[in-house]
Amino acid sequence: MTGEEMERAIDFLLKSQASFEARLQQFEARVEQNEASFRARLEQDEASFKVRLEQTIEQIADTDKRLGEFADTQADLTRVLTRTLEAQAQINKSQKEFNRSVSEASESQKEFNRFVSVAAESQQELNRTVSVAAESQTELNRTVSEALARLALSQAHTDRRLNELIDIVRGGRNGG
Repeated sequence: MTGEEMERAIDFLLKSQASFEARLQQFEARVEQNEASFRARLEQDEASFKVRLEQTIEQIADTDKRLGEFADTQADLTRVLTRTLEAQAQINKSQKEFNRSVSEASESQKEFNRFVSVAAESQQELNRTVSVAAESQTELNRTVSEALARLALSQAHTDRRLNELIDIVRGGRNGG
């Protein structure tokens, strides 16, 4: 390589070095600019993150509060439901007792109805017996009346004959 070629190569290298350094400075300036922009953005994001974090913490606290209220409401509902179920169990028990009482009353009513039916049949039989007795009494009264009437006729006839006999006995004593 000749001196001139060497000079051109050095000149080329120097220009390349200068160009490289200029680009390096531009690059470093851009890096610094990007770094500043990044820091500003990072600070904005950090501030925004802090605001969002505070909002999230508030929302979590609010959610926690609401969840506590919900848990209290759920506990109240559970107590009410438990009391309702206990009351329903008592109502069911009372209903079973009532049904049993109604069933027993129904059986008693059936027994009473059977008793009334037997009593009605007995009353009918008694009525028939009284009717037959009344007919018999009527017949007996008629028979006694007829017998008394015959007895009265017979008595009258006996009295007449006795009077005739008395008249005969008196007539025979008196000479007659």
